[in-house]
Amino acid sequence: MSMADDFGVFKSSVKEAAAAVKSAPGYLKRIIVQGGATSDTLTIYDNTAGSGTVLFKTKIQEVASTTIPRPIDIDVPFATGCYVDFTGGANQIDFINVIYS
Repeated sequence: MSMADDFGVFKSSVKEAAAAVKSAPGYLKRIIVQGGATSDTLTIYDNTAGSGTVLFKTKIQEVASTTIPRPIDIDVPFATGCYVDFTGGANQIDFINVIYS
């Protein structure tokens, strides 16, 4: 899936567990979080692993209904790569849709 914006063409990558999104410089536009019934911490790094410069960090609060996706605009460049780190698992973050270029 791609979408056009003032910044060019963006790609979408769905992650169900901590993982690298891109292993090169790019731009993090937005994330869409599908949460669960238990809170979880989400950290996004400018790296190819779960360490280094933090681009974004937040606690995703639990919600009564896990079917409500939550979009969060990030709008930040990354130099090394983009890595999303979260616990996931039963009743936590189900998945994150990362919009990037």
